[in-house]
Amino acid sequence: DLYARTFVSKKSCYLGEQIVVTQKVYSRLNIVGFQLANMPLFNGFWSQNENIKNKNFHQSSENIDGIQYNVIEFTKSYLFPQRSGTLEVDPIEIPCIVRQRSSKQAKNIFDQFFGGGYEDVLMNAKSKSITIDVKPLPETGKPVDFNGAVGSFSLKAELSKEKVVANQSLNLKLSITGKGNIKLTDAPKINFPEGFETFDPKITESYSEGGSFSGTKT
Repeated sequence: DLYARTFVSKKSCYLGEQIVVTQKVYSRLNIVGFQLANMPLFNGFWSQNENIKNKNFHQSSENIDGIQYNVIEFTKSYLFPQRSGTLEVDPIEIPCIVRQRSSKQAKNIFDQFFGGGYEDVLMNAKSKSITIDVKPLPETGKPVDFNGAVGSFSLKAELSKEKVVANQSLNLKLSITGKGNIKLTDAPKINFPEGFETFDPKITESYSEGGSFSGTKT
């Protein structure tokens, strides 16, 4: 009557390629809340988890083998494998607070009239582990200065001014935008002309979550 399932967007991927992991609770019981879940460790992955605190859980219904279940999407995680080989997505354990009819003796006439009272009990929903086959990145055509960015990106460069006099400052802004392991990318190394004095870059980041992890790093 109560269990959890782990869904992955793909079971085979390349090193650094994004995988979306969705944790769902299937129930035929009256769930009124959750306690803090034992989240998977995601060993071998860099992970970004959706914030589940004060989250409005998405609910739907699903028929499995003729049985109707209430399905609650508990959380999403965005994983980026950091090594090739077989990696495992550990199970998640979700403590669910279930409201059910009490087996105890009704304490007053109102409870007796309405068929007894109710009580909240704690039940654990646990998923199964899933294995992911992570392939190394292709060597054919690999750029010499490749630094591990895997995804769909665009790069934009802007100068604050195109003409300056000696000792006058100007800013070069580089922005990378797209979906993938953008948070793990480093600032590009630029070979400036001789005679330029440069300073360490200031980095700003803006990310969004949805069907995938995306954003802009400037």
